[in-house]
Amino acid sequence: MSMLGLDQSESQRPSCPLAASNSNRLNVRWWSLYHVEVKETMQEVPLPEAIPQKLAERPITLLAPGRFIYYSEISHLLPEQRRGVACDFYIEGIEKDDQDGQTEKRSFGHIKGRITNVDHHSPIPEFCRRVSSGNLALRYVAEMGVVAAEDPVFINHTDCDSILSSAIVRGILPPLPEFGEAVIAADHTGSPNPIADLLQALDSHKSVATSLKWLCAYMHGMPLDEPTRCRVAGRQAERQSIASLVGAGRFQPIGSGVVVCVLQEGDMNAELTVSQLPEAVAIVVGAPRLGGKWTIRTRLGLAAPPGLTFNEIAPDKFVDPLWGGRWNAGANQRGGGTVMHPVEWAGRLATRIEQMLQPQATAAHV
Repeated sequence: MSMLGLDQSESQRPSCPLAASNSNRLNVRWWSLYHVEVKETMQEVPLPEAIPQKLAERPITLLAPGRFIYYSEISHLLPEQRRGVACDFYIEGIEKDDQDGQTEKRSFGHIKGRITNVDHHSPIPEFCRRVSSGNLALRYVAEMGVVAAEDPVFINHTDCDSILSSAIVRGILPPLPEFGEAVIAADHTGSPNPIADLLQALDSHKSVATSLKWLCAYMHGMPLDEPTRCRVAGRQAERQSIASLVGAGRFQPIGSGVVVCVLQEGDMNAELTVSQLPEAVAIVVGAPRLGGKWTIRTRLGLAAPPGLTFNEIAPDKFVDPLWGGRWNAGANQRGGGTVMHPVEWAGRLATRIEQMLQPQATAAHV
């Protein structure tokens, strides 16, 4: 069996687990694992060779990642008399009326002045659930149409959600429901999804053109190059490795539905843990780093009761001041890590959750 569960004999096994392409079956998506035929709607997806021209006509601007972005910064990037759309990154305070103007809340995000923020990171109740920017982009196009070619579209990272949301509002990709399913798998559940796994694997390229090229190739049932197939195979292998850790009991229950996995080396995509630990309220992964410190990654589990989010838990106030994140995910990597052992970290998180859930349990008992 290959790492993807496909039968291969030793003589047939390629150097990369996905090196054998389906180039002779162009009417079938490039890996057979998902058994999904190319649909007629995929004809709306551009061919991969058309992507450079599409991006030249309707560019997507990649901003610097990993920092706060303010309305004034984006507004200064707009051509005179033009509007702009920022996809899948939070513009600080976009949800509030302030000196920059009044905010109009819409089903797809927020509009302030000449800027529309199609983004699920805004700290409002409507977005503290399993919704991603790609879903909001589908709503945007349904209500507003695609962004005019003269109006800039911005992203600040190149994961599945950023690529799909920006390309949908730009009119480069059609508003297919498959894209909405992919961003949920990428952002929230970590479940196997061919589009999510492909684009998440390509994120390290930091290239809009590369990600769109191989996405369109996949959507048309065309073979991908070996490096791309190997990247996807690596993501699939990591998902299987996590399943092995779960099966071996490496995710230790701490209390209040919190589980923790302490890695001896390397790191882990915590997003891939969620669907494999369906009874967890919160998932903590500790990865060692230099200087005796730990990178802590957290995910809200599928068993978290309604209303319980990291916004309310506030790990940065009650557990680790270096933690940062959104309602269902976070880490302390950008803060430099912590000397606190992951088990102690998870214990403090469990105590905080227990304190929050006690009033609910008391009310339910009464």
